[in-house]
Amino acid sequence: MDYRRTRPGKYMPTGFAVIALMVTLSCPAFSADNRSPDPEDLVYSEEFALSPAGKLSIDVDDMDIRVETGTGAPGRVEVYITGRDRDKAEEWLERSKFEARLDGNHLLVQSRDPDSAIFGFGNLFDNMRVLAVVSIPKQIAIDIRTEDGDVRIGEIKGDARVITEDGDLDLAGIHGGTIEIDSEDGDIDAESLTADDVTISTEDGDVDIDVIQSEGLRVSSSDGDIKLAKIDGGVTFVETSDGDIEFAVSGTRLKVRCSDGDLTATLLSGIEADIKTSDGDVDLYIPKGTAADIDLRGGSVSVRDVSVKGSVTDETIQGSINEGGPLIRVRTDDGSIRIRER
Repeated sequence: MDYRRTRPGKYMPTGFAVIALMVTLSCPAFSADNRSPDPEDLVYSEEFALSPAGKLSIDVDDMDIRVETGTGAPGRVEVYITGRDRDKAEEWLERSKFEARLDGNHLLVQSRDPDSAIFGFGNLFDNMRVLAVVSIPKQIAIDIRTEDGDVRIGEIKGDARVITEDGDLDLAGIHGGTIEIDSEDGDIDAESLTADDVTISTEDGDVDIDVIQSEGLRVSSSDGDIKLAKIDGGVTFVETSDGDIEFAVSGTRLKVRCSDGDLTATLLSGIEADIKTSDGDVDLYIPKGTAADIDLRGGSVSVRDVSVKGSVTDETIQGSINEGGPLIRVRTDDGSIRIRER
């Protein structure tokens, strides 16, 4: 099968958004960043008419994915493959049962890894890589899953679910009702996430997000650091089993659990906080004039720059600052707790 030929009748009039899916196999020529692949490696091209308010679903076993938005051209899926042997690369694409199709206003892209016993390929394609680049309208819901690959996504205005079992996630901005981001083994990096409910998790990797606006936020990492530059919303839950946590937050309630790592947090407004770390230090920064009740217990505890009314010892502080307010409760089994004005 010659994948270079675009299927007849698939070119649509202008005014539709582009969907460009570029797929490449495991070699240094391609990655999920913004570098363009070599046109000579094009092996598949097809156009679709995906319009705003539609949906993109990608379900693939072994490829990197790049999603671009707002190009404003007809939809297109393109596949690029590179490797030691081009014939074997094209054979991989065919045997992977790669498919891109439009069902109403829902674009579906699917493939399966042929490098398995079911296809009888053995280790034939170890030096090949798949990269998928998809250009779609910004007003699109997305549902993306890849077993082994990095995912890079431009600005999206719609619900989003992005899952990779082994790969990094890089998100420019997602704004919808629900956002679910999950990487079993990889870092998660995002500029801006806005939704009523946001869930972010990685079993082995760091989380680094610039801005999150959400009434219900949950962020977790089993083994990695968490850095959230600014959180604005209602209820926030942050957890890591082995790693440091750093964030700034405003909202109504905050809950943090850290088994082995240090915590540095800035409370941007009066907020009820429940913080516990088993083995690590806790540094909390509060705005000048913050009114709060405090309940601190650790290896050593201190409140600087503001007077405390209540019981104060080297290991516990129970009382209030500035006439009292929302409760800030902090526990550490083996570490120091420090609260300071900023």
